[in-house]
Amino acid sequence: MQKKSAASQPARQDDPSKYNIPSKPEESLLDRAQILGNGSTWTMVPKTSVLTVPERLKSKLLIAPKGKFVNWKTFLNSNPAWLGVEKVNLPTSSGVSKIDFERFTSINSKDKIIIAVLGNDPISVEPTAIEKVPPKTSK
Repeated sequence: MQKKSAASQPARQDDPSKYNIPSKPEESLLDRAQILGNGSTWTMVPKTSVLTVPERLKSKLLIAPKGKFVNWKTFLNSNPAWLGVEKVNLPTSSGVSKIDFERFTSINSKDKIIIAVLGNDPISVEPTAIEKVPPKTSK
């Protein structure tokens, strides 16, 4: 068997450090998460899964964990008075389809913190997928 020549070897990727491309600072899981708490327990969801937060419930959004960590399902079931969900699909999550203004208004009227879910699990929603202002109508 003959050895392959260097010319027939696949090209190696260039070292990205040779280029002046700024790198993103490292983010921890907590940096990308919103912590929700009720005083004794807490959980976390993706920041952009939080669709609405009524003024009276802003204290439920924590900067740091406080109490005992519980999984999402347990936390949701323990806090039905102030926490709810809105089911979304993958096209909405990625911003391909929208949560229109009428639907957003309905979500916002629930007077609860509303978390976007796919199935039963929190999912990030592209911010551009949410129409928070009414569409302009032509006259």
